[in-house]
Amino acid sequence: LVVDQYLKFPEKEGVFAAGDLARYPYFLTGETIRVEHYGMAMYQGALVAKNFMGKNVPHTSVPFFWTVLF
Repeated sequence: LVVDQYLKFPEKEGVFAAGDLARYPYFLTGETIRVEHYGMAMYQGALVAKNFMGKNVPHTSVPFFWTVLF
């Protein structure tokens, strides 16, 4: 689902998306991206909760991945 910078689905009032299925505009480039990482899904879930409550906080997180080796 393509959403805006607030993770709102533009075609349906009151509908938000987060996690793997959300394609959102990356604030640094404007490119629409989708990040498949549980950390980003948790961040987006918290952001959706704020925006659902009317805070209007844009998505401004830089995607990152981490791993544990050895």
